[in-house]
Amino acid sequence: NLILGNGGMLSFGHAAFVGAGAYIVGILAAEGITNAWVAWPLAVLGAAVAALLIGAISLRTRGVYFIMITLAFAQLVYYLSSGLEAYGGDDGLNIGRSRFSGLIDLRDKASFYWLCLVLLAATLWFSGRLAVSRFGYVLRGAKSNDLRMMALGFPVFRYRLAAFVISGAFGGLSGILLANEGAYVSPAMMSWVKSGDLIVIVVLGGMGTLFGPLYGTIAFFVLEEALPPLLDPVVGPASEATMGTAGMIAGMASPLGLYGASSAHGLYVLGATAAQFKFSREQEKEADYIGMIYMARAGYNPEEAVKVLEALDSESANDPTPPAFLSTHPSNPE
Repeated sequence: NLILGNGGMLSFGHAAFVGAGAYIVGILAAEGITNAWVAWPLAVLGAAVAALLIGAISLRTRGVYFIMITLAFAQLVYYLSSGLEAYGGDDGLNIGRSRFSGLIDLRDKASFYWLCLVLLAATLWFSGRLAVSRFGYVLRGAKSNDLRMMALGFPVFRYRLAAFVISGAFGGLSGILLANEGAYVSPAMMSWVKSGDLIVIVVLGGMGTLFGPLYGTIAFFVLEEALPPLLDPVVGPASEATMGTAGMIAGMASPLGLYGASSAHGLYVLGATAAQFKFSREQEKEADYIGMIYMARAGYNPEEAVKVLEALDSESANDPTPPAFLSTHPSNPE
């Protein structure tokens, strides 16, 4: 959600970071290192380094090329893990669960559940703070118009790379939990299908929202359990494609997915989306001013934003009067 919802980077290889975290903790466990205070930081660091290397190359491309190169790297990592015969190869590897020096027993389901819940809460808190920070505003500004952000002096590539690394580190953490949940790691964790599942979850729940991915996860697994018994007798195993269809429908029906559809703000966004079909000059001007406000929040001089806006849009330069909405708009910086 950080790179797709806030950064507009559609990665088809995110499962590689999940698998990297799982395999690092699994290999360390196979070598006798089950101390979580040692193995978990190393696994998160390893996933972050993998994201740094992949992102440094992938982020130099755009659009479908970015999608394809992230997919290629994910397949590379997938086949590398399949070739680790010493650690199970294609069959995967049974591992011992990590130990927290007697503080937490991960073999106890209740303890493992509470650990996951605490980590989820910490992740949501961090994501929420990051979204409203200077970093988050720059990332969203680059998603809307990266050329304008670069013209204003922001190193967009470095911001996107930092977001990619943070996202990879969280993927590694989820891989650690996944490995300890089943005491097993497998190359299947890195399959491009798993990366597709992550994309469907984010789109289904609501891209760029704090709780959207959580809603999407719940909906995804409910559909995954409920649909096959209903559709398999009719269309066979192809009913798995219904998951992707559900994500597409949610994305088209509501720009903020299930989260947007379940909130008053979502109704506002739906109305705004419908209004785009009759986009007047006044609405264009409103969008320009909102963009200026978000960029001003990122921390640079708003006067510079006005200069750039005037250079890019001579019509706005000739009609500088702020629209009426600005005096009461919730984004008004005053």
